[in-house]
Amino acid sequence: MPSNIPQNDQGRPSLTNGPELGIRDMMQITVERLGCVVLGSNWRFADLSSHFWRLYLHDVDGAEAIIARRSWPLRGGHPLLIPPWLHWASRPGHGVRQVFVHFASPGLSDTVLRRSFQQPIDLYPAPFLVEGLSHLGERLTAGQQPGAGDLLRAKALVCLALAQACEGLTSGAIPLTQLYGLSPLRTLAAAVDADPGADWSTTGFARQLGCSTDHTTRLFSRHLGATPARFVAERRLVAAARALVAGRDDIETIAVAHGFANRFSFTRSFIRRFGTGPAAYRKRA
Repeated sequence: MPSNIPQNDQGRPSLTNGPELGIRDMMQITVERLGCVVLGSNWRFADLSSHFWRLYLHDVDGAEAIIARRSWPLRGGHPLLIPPWLHWASRPGHGVRQVFVHFASPGLSDTVLRRSFQQPIDLYPAPFLVEGLSHLGERLTAGQQPGAGDLLRAKALVCLALAQACEGLTSGAIPLTQLYGLSPLRTLAAAVDADPGADWSTTGFARQLGCSTDHTTRLFSRHLGATPARFVAERRLVAAARALVAGRDDIETIAVAHGFANRFSFTRSFIRRFGTGPAAYRKRA
């Protein structure tokens, strides 16, 4: 367990987010994949769920996403943001040109995100997004490999898209403490992300925070949207999903490295969360 938890002047863990503004920007955005393709039958999915966000821009109407039997047309010129964890199906249309950016937000609570974003988000009108994504698509269509400039441009665009999505919530703004967590919790959460396979426990978290296990559970639930055990389980699944997509390790190795007893236990948990097994997820991510 980490020991460098911020302390206050009484030597206790500090439960503030930072000086003056009370905000310590711990939000992280990582671009995992970007590209420009013409959709075909390979973009037809029956049940798709991912650990990352998907930002799409299509040049013409035709494709659609289907969530809970409701159709969400992906209109030409309308940037569309599909949240992580959402279960959806897709129909590709014909000859639709798609610019896409897949990105993760490990600095945000997955539980809070699932509660706040339960459907795709049409970001139209968004001229800056349309112009930026179109320019990115032109560069990628020309056969250029994404460079540092493309990656930074994509990151700026997804930050703008995510900000617009947060501002558009009709159920009320997400409190900053639920997005970032209190600083000791963010330190603990970052440690879990850095080593998801470690032996994390509510008792260990409580020891680091200097409070009871009951109070630790309340802090996690209030500010990260989940109990410590559930938070660790979800971060392990996210890290394992990322390893499936980004690496070549076999499923057994990934399972054990991320805190699961074996590939069978891992597969059961993975299917419950993503609706498909690890091998299938790796192929279509």
